[in-house]
Amino acid sequence: MTERKTLTHADCSKKTDEQLAQEAKAHLAKLPELQVVVEFIQVVRRVDLPELKAEKRRETLTAADRMDAFKDRPDLRQAVTTAIAGVPKNAARKMAPDFQASLIDQVVDAEDKTAKEFDEAFAPEDLTVYLDGSFIMSHYWEPFRWEDDDDPHRDVIASFIESLLADREAHITNGIAKQNHPILMPWDVLSAIDPVIEIVLDKLPSDIQVALFRAWHDKERKNRDNPYHAKDWLEIATPRILAKHIPLANLIGVVKLGLERMKFAAPLIWAVEGKPEEKDASPKA
Repeated sequence: MTERKTLTHADCSKKTDEQLAQEAKAHLAKLPELQVVVEFIQVVRRVDLPELKAEKRRETLTAADRMDAFKDRPDLRQAVTTAIAGVPKNAARKMAPDFQASLIDQVVDAEDKTAKEFDEAFAPEDLTVYLDGSFIMSHYWEPFRWEDDDDPHRDVIASFIESLLADREAHITNGIAKQNHPILMPWDVLSAIDPVIEIVLDKLPSDIQVALFRAWHDKERKNRDNPYHAKDWLEIATPRILAKHIPLANLIGVVKLGLERMKFAAPLIWAVEGKPEEKDASPKA
């Protein structure tokens, strides 16, 4: 079963907006997997794939879903209601979440605001902290067109792998600094490419293959006790280069491994031309 990592505030009515915001910031800081979700939402918005347009994102995470998730954060609900519906600050803050959601939907349905403006009114950090990260990732990845080997789809994959590999800042818990670690290590990424040897030999350009061999040779020549690691390999054949030259269907394993390490469920069905359908039968949270 997936682990829910949504934040619930204790005694939220007794806390100021600033205190609630600080708790949300601290919650995000200690969970690298949620930081990856934030970065993924940012990429999805920037790239705006046909299958993940703002209209789809509004359908997946409705106004009601979002405002209910923000029930303990009247400041966030007020800000969105004011931005989308134009309701003055004090009046918007006093509205119930369901009424705010209904009002927002009416404005967007009437085309006074676009679905893109609606989606971007919600900060990725806030969505990630207060909604179920597994739900977001599963439903955003599920329609992804792995057979579309175009630049936008490759950009999404490269960015996601970079996020999985990224070093994370330490967080403070009870006055003690605790180190966060990357979701995946370089060896994990290479091992999850299917099939990695054939792909490297067949798909990577010859100049990249030459650079990989030369780097290995030079490092071993200078110090045979310091072997050539997957980290060294990915410094040359970077995630961007991998995503540029390798069919995206061969990178499904990397994305799935990343979601598993994040303790998130993989999308229900990933059907790709040339790949069998895969169904995740694990119970959902």
